[in-house]
Amino acid sequence: MNFAKRLLMVAGAVAMAGIFGALLAPKAAHGIVATLVQVTNTSSNPVPVTLAATKTVTVANLNIDLPCFTTDDEGPFDVSSFSTIRFVAVTTFAFEGAVSQDNVQFQINGIDSAGNPFPLDTLTATGPFLIGGTVPVSGVYQAPGNSVQVHITPGCQTDEVVHLTILGR
Repeated sequence: MNFAKRLLMVAGAVAMAGIFGALLAPKAAHGIVATLVQVTNTSSNPVPVTLAATKTVTVANLNIDLPCFTTDDEGPFDVSSFSTIRFVAVTTFAFEGAVSQDNVQFQINGIDSAGNPFPLDTLTATGPFLIGGTVPVSGVYQAPGNSVQVHITPGCQTDEVVHLTILGR
């Protein structure tokens, strides 16, 4: 009985000292607890991470026939509720036996809240003429402004068909 009584007194004294120490030095107490509960992220023992699901929304989805010697302006498309946009264009070139390749240029402009355009990027799809052959180009842009407009200029060796998609996230 005396042994149990002494053991409880020692345990109580240690608990009181721990509480008193935590009151006097809370950062030190936090550091001690943190080292006892530390999680290590290694390749042999990885820490599971789940990312929040982000919703991707189609802002524009167009099919455009581009005859030679024409340009096309598409938009403006409202992207004010997105922090990132992805531009995807797939160009199909018409088949012409005398020409080996052609291109289409996409000038992507953002438009700020005051209506001022600013360049985001210029992408060029260059490809050989294959029956049914396609050439994709794409880009991802942070802070695209309030809206986006696309100016399309064909290389004018043949007629082109462009499938244009703008996704917002």
